[in-house]
Amino acid sequence: MSSPTREASKEINRHTRRAFNECLGLGIATICSVSIPGCQAPTTEAPVEGSSPFRNITVFRDKYRYVLGPSIAVTQKGKWVVAFSLGVMREVTDRLPDEWKHPPSDPSFQNVLTRSDDLGKTWDVPRVYPGFNWTSAECPGLAVLSDGTLLASVYIRQFYPKETASKMPGLMGAVPRDPYPWVSTHRGTFVHRSSDGGRTWDETVEVDTGPFISGYSPKGAVELEDGTVVLPLAAGDPFFDEYFESRGVPDLEPLGNERDERGEIKPGKSVAFVAVSKDRGHSWSETREIARDPGVNFFEPCLARLKSGRLISHMRTSEKSGGRYLYQVVSDDNGHTWSQPKRLPIWGYPAHIVQLPDERVVTVYGHRREPFGIRACVSSDQGETWDIENEVILRDDLGSSNLGYPTSIVQEDGGLFTVYWGEDTDGVTTIQGTYWRV
Repeated sequence: MSSPTREASKEINRHTRRAFNECLGLGIATICSVSIPGCQAPTTEAPVEGSSPFRNITVFRDKYRYVLGPSIAVTQKGKWVVAFSLGVMREVTDRLPDEWKHPPSDPSFQNVLTRSDDLGKTWDVPRVYPGFNWTSAECPGLAVLSDGTLLASVYIRQFYPKETASKMPGLMGAVPRDPYPWVSTHRGTFVHRSSDGGRTWDETVEVDTGPFISGYSPKGAVELEDGTVVLPLAAGDPFFDEYFESRGVPDLEPLGNERDERGEIKPGKSVAFVAVSKDRGHSWSETREIARDPGVNFFEPCLARLKSGRLISHMRTSEKSGGRYLYQVVSDDNGHTWSQPKRLPIWGYPAHIVQLPDERVVTVYGHRREPFGIRACVSSDQGETWDIENEVILRDDLGSSNLGYPTSIVQEDGGLFTVYWGEDTDGVTTIQGTYWRV
């Protein structure tokens, strides 16, 4: 390959410096955000008008980065912001299979935020937030409060080298992440607060999840009518029963997410709960249980507040304990009491709920079996029933089950925009979006 001319080299260096200054550094992802020979920039496609009710775009793509778990919100100034997890694209081999790229098994992940000033037609280069020391980050959840405050919630794991962990017998909830030489355990749940739509971050607060050990959901908080903010959560690692069985030790008691009277982990399934803030996210010192079943692991719950005041939550389940169908609970008293968990006729996970101007309720979820894609279901009676016979298929053309975690916003004209992640035809994970109507 021939060397570039001196003039071309100057042009490359000029663009590289400008990108670095603008983007505050995202490693190779930042450098590839400009047109440099040998690098492929993240792609953005403007919506194309046509007869189809579904129009797809790419929000972010970088072949050197592994991305997943986007969350979208609209700031008080009408700007769209999308946060997601960004890690390293690892080569897939027999020793390092594809499944080990996700945040539970990889300490490289950070949360980043991109924004659009033109309703999703273009997106700026993602910025790490709130700082570069926040690694081992799970998929984030966004929420905008009535006073304009942007809340970004995240569950953080703590990773140790395997040799170090072997000398720490009391390490709470430690899980080996073979074939990688490290172990993960719980660090905590945090909420970052921004008063300028995510351009800067004013405060980070740790969420007290007691009596539960950990709390995680890729979905954001919800503000109630009285200003109380509730954040849906469940166990950070609810797969312990499946994890141990897959390694030939089915008789080992599964770890749970609660402690017994001696402070040790009590075996059991994951309970869904909400953390409560009475001061707009400055502090979190109360939790309320919303769903428990001795035979079902509930995790990655979403929460929505309907115009009637009803709270509705959809929860992901595992293959063994829920068939991967969504479960639902509702509350009609601001989250003080909840209905019994009910299995819905909706297969998919995890979900996100929005309400349309005509008061219909829409839940959107990943469909991680063939045909792979993103689907939605509509309720016309505040979640009492769901029209699964007319399930909406946003996408059925994604290349693998490596997809999902959709979140949606409702535009002023009643149209929806749903953001999610999936692999493209080259096997690169990308953040994608769909404009659609129902």
